[in-house]
Amino acid sequence: MHNFAAALGDVYFQQQYKRGVILRFNMDCDDPNRETRYKFGVVLNKNASEEEALLAITTSNQAPFASGYLESDIVRVNAGDYPCFDKPTILSLREIRPEPVAHLKELCKSGQLTFHGELTEAHLTEVLRKVGNSRLIEGKYKKRIV
Repeated sequence: MHNFAAALGDVYFQQQYKRGVILRFNMDCDDPNRETRYKFGVVLNKNASEEEALLAITTSNQAPFASGYLESDIVRVNAGDYPCFDKPTILSLREIRPEPVAHLKELCKSGQLTFHGELTEAHLTEVLRKVGNSRLIEGKYKKRIV
């Protein structure tokens, strides 16, 4: 029975996991006061069969982005654009987070990763344009995204 459930989890993950998908997962933190926390991320890989996912992480903390100085490195998402975002959200492209896909699959099987739809074509186009123009994203990641 366990093997069947694991196989079913693999099938579900493979059906959902693709470029532009929004996922919520239990992410390791660099905060010394927290080991992990749930965050939303978006898969950016143009080739979803790679062993490493390249994620853009979201935040609802608007304060660091209020000046507009960082506009070329973020995508703003309005509250309600997606059911999972009930307040204005920033998709940060200042740093790409690599995650092993095998780890994401394990999180999915254990209920610590869920899928929440896909970016619209307009948002994905904006992400790709900003990644392509970014001076912050390493070339080794850019070529796997754009």
